[in-house]
Amino acid sequence: MTISSLSSEELLGVHGGAASCAIAGDSIAAGVASQMPQCVHNAKVGAPSSDIIHRVPTGHFGLVVLSAGSNDPTNPNLGHNLRAMRQRVHGGGVTWIEPVNARARSVVDSVAHSYGDRVVGFTPDKGGIHPRSYSELAHRIQSH
Repeated sequence: MTISSLSSEELLGVHGGAASCAIAGDSIAAGVASQMPQCVHNAKVGAPSSDIIHRVPTGHFGLVVLSAGSNDPTNPNLGHNLRAMRQRVHGGGVTWIEPVNARARSVVDSVAHSYGDRVVGFTPDKGGIHPRSYSELAHRIQSH
């Protein structure tokens, strides 16, 4: 189930009025969503941060998971894009997934810190971008 163009009222209807979590972002978000089927999600492989902004839900959720920055770590607008994502979230807690790239990780950490959000990192696979275990990452996200 995706949240691409659903309003918050439609999202609540989909989940019987009790949408508990949402996941938005890039391929890392898609992998986490596969491990958290109770969450609505809108993720796209290869999505840069500018494309993820509109994927972030504007409804109320107990948890919103955001993954961005891995596909455009040198984008001078990365911080602006991350703040635009965060400003779309109302209520509940936000957990950011830390990118492996040091620059992107620093920007994500800074934005998350400014909002008092939680940040979760992961052990990368051999490719150095994606998690070695999506199951482990999803568990870490849900265990807070």
